[in-house]
Amino acid sequence: MDRTERFYKIDMFLREISAVPLSRFAEEMEVSRSTVKRDIEYLRDRFNAPIVWDRSQRGYRYGRQEEGMPQYSLPGLKKTFSLTFLVKVKLIRLYVPTSDGPYWGKISGI
Repeated sequence: MDRTERFYKIDMFLREISAVPLSRFAEEMEVSRSTVKRDIEYLRDRFNAPIVWDRSQRGYRYGRQEEGMPQYSLPGLKKTFSLTFLVKVKLIRLYVPTSDGPYWGKISGI
């Protein structure tokens, strides 16, 4: 999984789950905890992502957007397209019976 894919995956997790532990990110994306930390810092610094560590829930979550800061959004895909794409990928995963199909390697990392 390349860096851009990880950014979208981090964004998806944070939108779907109230607080995501660092270990869950690392496990799901098959990267080190250090890589996840670097990706989160990059999203904060370059895209103004309001990602915060929630000590009580022991995980990362989206915080409030700071006043006067540019609105956070990932470039590239429009939200409607990306949501449609993610739903389709999840449906494909539900209905692909085994992992030995010709396209499984291409969609398993999504």
